[in-house]
Amino acid sequence: DSGASLQMYDPYGKAISSSQGFWPGLRNWKYKDWEKTELALDYAKKVNSKFDYDIKVYHYHEKQGLWADGHDYDPSVVTLSGNIAGGSKGNGYDITRWNASLWDSFINGWEFQTNWKVAAKHTLTLGTMYNNIGWKSSNSPDNKNAPNDPNNYYWSMTNSERFDYYLQDNITPNERTTVTLGVRHDRNEYTNSDLSTDTVSSTDPTANVVYQFDNHNTLRASFGRTCGFPVISQLFGTNGNPDLRPEKAKNYELGFKHQFDGTTNGDIAIFKNDITDMIAKDPNNTQRSINLSWAKIKGVELTLNKKFSPRWKGFLNYTYLDSSAIYQNNDGSTYVSDLTYTPRNHINYGLDFKVDKGYTFSLTGHWIPSDRFTNDTGSGDNRTKVNGKTPIYSNLSGYHTLDFQIKRQINNNEDWYLTIYNIFDKEYYDELFYPAQGRTVLLGTNFRF
Repeated sequence: DSGASLQMYDPYGKAISSSQGFWPGLRNWKYKDWEKTELALDYAKKVNSKFDYDIKVYHYHEKQGLWADGHDYDPSVVTLSGNIAGGSKGNGYDITRWNASLWDSFINGWEFQTNWKVAAKHTLTLGTMYNNIGWKSSNSPDNKNAPNDPNNYYWSMTNSERFDYYLQDNITPNERTTVTLGVRHDRNEYTNSDLSTDTVSSTDPTANVVYQFDNHNTLRASFGRTCGFPVISQLFGTNGNPDLRPEKAKNYELGFKHQFDGTTNGDIAIFKNDITDMIAKDPNNTQRSINLSWAKIKGVELTLNKKFSPRWKGFLNYTYLDSSAIYQNNDGSTYVSDLTYTPRNHINYGLDFKVDKGYTFSLTGHWIPSDRFTNDTGSGDNRTKVNGKTPIYSNLSGYHTLDFQIKRQINNNEDWYLTIYNIFDKEYYDELFYPAQGRTVLLGTNFRF
């Protein structure tokens, strides 16, 4: 929202001054000069019945500015050195003027994938991907006298190059059974502002089996290892942690799909994820990411799809998660708790309505109850007190949001759409003290040639 002030509130609507914000103590914020560009080109070619390929080229660019008024601050939170606030509690900023933090990021990349039916029962998929990711943020050459003067900035640049290669064999030993075996190699090379580099890589296998009992019932099972690299801002941004390791996971899933009739089908999936070095927010410094020794997620997902008529269809989805992880206190002791901000229950639902001339109207809802663990102990917290006591939030409040879309399919090669996310501009929080995005409007079109 260009130029709109944003007051910080807690999940229960009380104005707060967080000791853990980007500029702790400031209460008058603006998001300005936000620009976002997305360009993508996809070329797919079916050479013959046994061979096809797909080439994608894309460019994404986003720049943002975060501003805060130094005059409107909470003196109980900040430490002053002249007119400069922050000290040991956060980034320095001047209380006599507006302060700004500017950052700019881009992704340039391409992907290539080919499918080759080498035999009656074997189809090979070979692919590669390259991404060049750049992220730069504003820094001041005079951190003592003007650490946040927008006219006194230079850009600190960090870059990441990622190379991915994968090979997959889709095997059909009989009409009812499909087995997919694959392996993927990822390599990520980081270069930060002082030109030092670090390269990390991982090779991970996957296996998937699908068995169709009959026209109404299908069973599937899968296992795979995955690797998630830290993003550049987590490594080298403000309060970044350059020692972050990639998080690695072993993922298991067992699923069953049933076709009740020609208009209704249901799906159930039971899954488990064992994660090593999971990347998460540090409970003792929420602006910094750390590696958790281990985390475990297990759960079940239920989905029901229903076609009411040629014009109406809908779906209902419910997910239950049981999560746990090991955290570390400031004194080095450890404890086990739920994963922060991970809901135990999550419901999605939607309804589509098709009308003449290619129009489709869609309404999608998301509901999360008040069961997300925050890991907030109140230790060292300088927020506004309630009845003389510092509030402690064990769980983050729930929310219910709605999205709406109008889409028109002009012909087989062209469509346009208008999507409104969070149509009622519901205020909610994905993290404690950081409001989630409000109403957002997206207008777009797709061309195929």
